[in-house]
Formats: sequence, structure tokens, C-alpha cells
Amino acid sequence: MRKMTLVRRSASRAVVLVVLVIVAGLLFTACRSSGTERITESPLLAQGESWSYVFPSAGTYEIRCSPHGGMLQTITVSGDGSVEAGVTAAQMQDSQFAPQQLEVTAGGSVVWTNRDATRHNVVVNRVVSAG
Repeated sequence: MRKMTLVRRSASRAVVLVVLVIVAGLLFTACRSSGTERITESPLLAQGESWSYVFPSAGTYEIRCSPHGGMLQTITVSGDGSVEAGVTAAQMQDSQFAPQQLEVTAGGSVVWTNRDATRHNVVVNRVVSAG
């Protein structure tokens, strides 16, 4: 009889442990604050080639280069597009986006020019909240 009680306690502890792991996983997933949504991507750009994108709405955008994951740029877009927006120049040089942070008005565009001998591209991701 005592052996059976010990087995039941071990089994119930295992069930409690599994439940705690599942709950912790759900809490972790629920607490993640953001992710990204792919918007568009340029082709690979040779040295001297340019590509542009118009940012239609306010938000935070993460810019990456597909072949070179360490190349990052953050673009903050503000406004509602009611103000005339301009064109902002950016570069890909020394395997970096320059500048690494930009502020743009909604409806404005960014033109990226590759100054490197290495081909780069521009991947535009919108940062989204998990809320």
C-alpha cells in the first residue's frame, strides 16, 4: 500500500510540473512585447544602385539586409500623412546602414544607395505589438 501511495505522489508531481511548464510557456508568449511584419524587400543592389520606399503610416520600422543579418536600421515614422513629406537619403556603406536611425514623416520616402562593392538589399519590417 505504501508503494502505491509513493507512485501516486510521483505521478501527481509530474503532472503538476508539466502544468507549470505549460503555464510558464503561455505566460512567456503572452508577455512578449513585439514582433515584426514583413512589408517589402528590394532586390540585391550592386554598388551605386538605389532603391526607395514610401512609408504610408506612422510606426516603427526595422530595416535589415537579408544576406548580412548584422545590418540594421530603425526608422520611426510619425504623423498621419497630412503634411507634405520629403525624401530622406540613406546609404549602405562598410556593411552598415547609415544613419542607423532615421525619423520620417508619414507619406515620406527613404532612398537607400549601396556604396559598397558587396551587394546588399533592403528588407522593410514593421514592428508590431503583441497586445
